[in-house]
Amino acid sequence: MVRWERIRGQEMGNSPARDALPDIRTLNDSVGLQLESYDKALNPPTLRQRGIMDD
Repeated sequence: MVRWERIRGQEMGNSPARDALPDIRTLNDSVGLQLESYDKALNPPTLRQRGIMDD
């Protein structure tokens, strides 16, 4: 991140990207959950009892 502005006494500066960071993280989590749901739709988890299909 580029330092947009610096306030006296702060080691790190502020920028619009730093202000948007919580939204970016939320969006990344949402995309991750969406990809996980695609995976489950294409390869659904199944439960079956042992011995039903020639184990």
